Amino acid sequence: MHTKTQPRTLTRCPDLLLMKTFTRGDFLRAMNNEGNILAQAWKKRYEALAPDIQKRLDDLSRHFDRGESEHYKLQYIKKSYVLPETGDVFVCKPVNDLYYCGVVLNAHIKNMIGDDMYVVLIFNSHSDSIDRIDFKPDYENILLEPQMISRALWTKGWFKNIMHIEDLGDVPSYGFYKYCYDHPYWDEYDNKIDKRPEYLTIGATTVYGLGYEITKELIISGQV
Repeated sequence: MHTKTQPRTLTRCPDLLLMKTFTRGDFLRAMNNEGNILAQAWKKRYEALAPDIQKRLDDLSRHFDRGESEHYKLQYIKKSYVLPETGDVFVCKPVNDLYYCGVVLNAHIKNMIGDDMYVVLIFNSHSDSIDRIDFKPDYENILLEPQMISRALWTKGWFKNIMHIEDLGDVPSYGFYKYCYDHPYWDEYDNKIDKRPEYLTIGATTVYGLGYEITKELIISGQV
């Protein structure tokens, strides 16, 4: 069934259909095709940055392409096998040795990517110690927009839960961009969204991909 429906839905990325398997690099090259709204938005943002920041981002991109993860991966904190839940607040520790807070916006999602996916958001609030974190959700101060991830961030020790909140507040709208499909905007359950949400990302992010995206934002904001 999957092989029959794929050619009909992936109409905008024909090159990928010729591959039995394709890497994240293959996918990102397809995503850079003209007409991709996320690629165009990034191009516009990048060109507005100072030359020294552009150079640092270029260097980071090369490190990512080469798999030199010491330049962008999250630092180990502590492994946990407890199932994360919506409203769990966690910390992660990027390359600048500070703890940044995040929150689980949705948990235990079943979609075409996996049977237990999570949507998280990373705030631009940080501390040099887990013991000195005073957290409240501030959606006006976001470091990294909502991302879809797997439980591996916790089981590998890169996320550590520190508290739970029942009220997430006024969560901004978010969705996932499927450039290769006929319809561009989707929710985490693979349902179509009619209007573009406030935050839009490309879909599931790997453990190393998340570290890369966080490091990229830290470079842009001058925090590393």
